[in-house]
Amino acid sequence: MRKSWIFILLLLLSVNDFIPNSYAKEKLQDCQTARVEPGISSEGCLIVDGRKRKYRLHIPEIDKKKAEDLAVIIGLHGGAGTSKRFERFSQFSQLSNETKAFIAIYPQGIDKHWNDGRSNLDTSINDVKFFKNLVRQLKFKASLPIDLHKIFISGISNGGVMSLRIACEHTDWIKGAAIVAATLTTALARKCVTEKPLPILFIFGDKDTAFLDNGKVVNPVNSSEVRGTHIGIKNTLKKWQQNNGCSDAFFTTRIDTAKRDGTSVEKMVFRKCQKPLIYYKIINGGHRWPNEKTPNGFFMRKIINVGIASHDINAAREIWDFFKKL
Repeated sequence: MRKSWIFILLLLLSVNDFIPNSYAKEKLQDCQTARVEPGISSEGCLIVDGRKRKYRLHIPEIDKKKAEDLAVIIGLHGGAGTSKRFERFSQFSQLSNETKAFIAIYPQGIDKHWNDGRSNLDTSINDVKFFKNLVRQLKFKASLPIDLHKIFISGISNGGVMSLRIACEHTDWIKGAAIVAATLTTALARKCVTEKPLPILFIFGDKDTAFLDNGKVVNPVNSSEVRGTHIGIKNTLKKWQQNNGCSDAFFTTRIDTAKRDGTSVEKMVFRKCQKPLIYYKIINGGHRWPNEKTPNGFFMRKIINVGIASHDINAAREIWDFFKKL
């Protein structure tokens, strides 16, 4: 019965989420920068290494005569995801409209994945070059009010590992990172030597169904499909304690505002850090992006096996609250 449900799921989602992007079939000359429509998201692309790279852009309505340059949040979808779907459930665009303080950019991965360094992914794809070229294009060609000293990155799952790769290798380019439902992979942990301390925030559920306690990274829908290995959230935090010069002490706040969602949150703020390190431990939380509107029905918990999303915090708000203080 479970296999039948999985087949139906893949069939229903194949149009948007499981068919590789057909970049090779598209004409490169059709590639255009996203339209600048304040308050409304738009799609665009640019050519990187002979490939058409797509993205979504959201800029809030601002008074151009009075406005200062804005921060940028680069939001990365998970494996088999899309920029459009990540924009919807992350809620960064809604928060951008509300605060009028940052521009949200949602790149699209080739074949809906990022080259986060794992051997099972296409290591020939230069996603870092894509991100950097995209910011420069929007700043200098599209004349967007971007503060190049306030570039932040955040992602979930494969997008979270890709954000960690940026945090490890490009501390000179980003000002902070926020990682949801991901930890350092074994390969990335071996070579993660940061040039300087970097503000970083983690949100991770203790019942994550992709980054397992046994050190395997798996496909939640089919746990026998191994996608790599990881060092776990505890060792990942230790790595960043060392990177940021933190002590072993931390201040803990318990959050349990949504009594019926089956989760609670422990927010741990590490002390005596050169740069901030914060960890949101989602107790009973799965491989999910927390916010108060995320569904937790049978389909999400059992059929695609991603577990429970906490309603106790809104991940986008917590992440922006962290970034805006940097």
